[in-house]
Amino acid sequence: MTAKSVADRLLAAKLITPEHHAAAVYRERTSGLPAADFLVELGAIREEDLLRFLAAELRTQYLSTERLRGATLPRTLLEMVPLKLVEATQMMPIRYDPRTRVLAVVTADPENLDALTQIRAAAGVRDVQPVLARAAAVRAAIARWYRNDPRPFEDLTDGPALHVADLVGAADEGGIDWLERTDGDNRAQWKIREPARPGEAEETTGGAVPARPAPGAAPPAGRGAPPPGPAPSTTADAGAVAAADYLETLNILISLLENSRAELRGHSAAAARHARDLAARVGVPETEVQAIMAAAYLHDLGKGAPFHLTALNVAEWEGHRDGARKRFETPLRLLETVQLRPETVRAMLHMYERFDGAGFPTGLRGKEIPLGARILAMVDTYADLTQNTRNPFRRTLGPAEAIGVLDRYRDTVFDGDLIDLFRTVVAGSDLRQRLLAGRRPILVVDPDVEQSAALELRLLSRGFDVHVARGAEAALKQLEEADVDLVVSEVDLEPFDGFELLRRARAAERSRRVPFLFFAARAAAEDVARAFELGAADYVVKPSTTEVLVAKIRQTLERRPAETRSAGVSGSLADMSLPDLVQILSQGRKTGKLVVTAADGRKGEIEFLDGRVANAAFQGKTAQEAFYAMLVIQQGTFALDPAFRPNAVVIGESAEALLLEGMRRIDEAGR
Repeated sequence: MTAKSVADRLLAAKLITPEHHAAAVYRERTSGLPAADFLVELGAIREEDLLRFLAAELRTQYLSTERLRGATLPRTLLEMVPLKLVEATQMMPIRYDPRTRVLAVVTADPENLDALTQIRAAAGVRDVQPVLARAAAVRAAIARWYRNDPRPFEDLTDGPALHVADLVGAADEGGIDWLERTDGDNRAQWKIREPARPGEAEETTGGAVPARPAPGAAPPAGRGAPPPGPAPSTTADAGAVAAADYLETLNILISLLENSRAELRGHSAAAARHARDLAARVGVPETEVQAIMAAAYLHDLGKGAPFHLTALNVAEWEGHRDGARKRFETPLRLLETVQLRPETVRAMLHMYERFDGAGFPTGLRGKEIPLGARILAMVDTYADLTQNTRNPFRRTLGPAEAIGVLDRYRDTVFDGDLIDLFRTVVAGSDLRQRLLAGRRPILVVDPDVEQSAALELRLLSRGFDVHVARGAEAALKQLEEADVDLVVSEVDLEPFDGFELLRRARAAERSRRVPFLFFAARAAAEDVARAFELGAADYVVKPSTTEVLVAKIRQTLERRPAETRSAGVSGSLADMSLPDLVQILSQGRKTGKLVVTAADGRKGEIEFLDGRVANAAFQGKTAQEAFYAMLVIQQGTFALDPAFRPNAVVIGESAEALLLEGMRRIDEAGR
């Protein structure tokens, strides 16, 4: 709920006057003070009445400042959520029920689902329940219990009742003149003064148009600047701009701006395209995908020359870092009157955080960093490496080589799980599926986007063909339409739980013999017993290591032999380069022989055993030297024989190491 909507709702309920509404909206726009805090401090409404009304609107509980001040919070409760995340989300734990594994947090923004998801992941709980409080009270509580400040609540009381006329003074007396009097019905009324039109400004100022204050700057002392016009709403209505049109408009405008910098021409469009593909691959909702795309279009706005401030450049060079510290808020300041989606704002604000916690502005680490920011940091760097000739390598890199660079900063600057997912996105899904055909298909059913994406990645790396469903109905549909050898399911699903999913799957002819393995947060004996009563093959309680889960999966699948699937795959190197082929076969733990035929007729072979590069042969060379020599082939065809099995592993290096060394040699040879 935005501050403006708070004021609107209070006015519609006749809990505040139109004058107080106008004052609250303007104060929020100019100073950032939340409307709710301003109205309470003004005395326009009692805090208890405000919180009771908003809690009813949001269907949640509330906590007054006085009750929050008198709370007793044990240290073990506070340690469930790190201070950095508490300060970044402005959500603080106040109660935990170990029986239901539900954590209650006090917050002024109960509708911030992204923040609630981050809290849930950090605390390792089943659910997070928001409890409404004033923003000022939440800040005071954080200072009191996390910072050990003994006096943060002292000034937080209901303010004295003031008439809005007390806020308006003559300009020559140092008052503020952003309200104008509109008397009617035999009483004085006020509304926000509308900005003067250019012609009117000339009349009142003798032809001089007042300078517009810098974004974020306070109004000049003694005279308040007129408020900016209303921000465009992001709510879908009859007059709303369609998301596709909005993004296309951003694409056109940003592309025009980038035309002045030849090295960055088309950069933001490429970053937005990669952000879309990766966010969709992770499985975030479509509205959040669009918000992350908007951040990718806007993230460079106003940052200017001479440096391109990618996450990689900022991490490596002091000059870039200093520039980013000064300018990281510039796009948001330029767009401060635009009502951007929260996911867009968070992605741009936190794109220079580092996965190891050494970034800025707040020093978040790991999954504390908003997902959109982690995606933006990576796709911005990738687009720079593959398109900008002035990147750190002073040449454009190929996809495999650029992914290799990202991999060097795995879990320090970038999220390692997202790197691996992005690698599969870049490689191309269609050909990838053909190359990896024959793997055992597994359906993962889990509503948690990040946990299921990480599980999918780990199962892919173990040689499984993984499909994901976020809910029970989607899982049933996949079971009806696709061949599945095993279901790995959470119990807590919507609109019905995993036990009911298993029961319905057993009732359907196509899925009645598909084994179910529960990988669930519930650990109660009765839940485990019920799973086995319904016919589950196994039950693994979260959290558990990948090795344990994979062992259980393999044991289950051994009891259900797979159908024979063995087909060769062929294609053109124009569709997928040799380095990308090697990466996909390696990650898919494939066995077989890849035969590459160059456009001039030269032939080479690379042998794979369970994903390892076992041997290679090309023009009289063998092993590593043959592999390196083959990487120069860019035009030609390839064919994979999955029936071939190498006799021995001759090459000891990993596929990644071989590719990096091969690219280094090609680079040196070209100098």
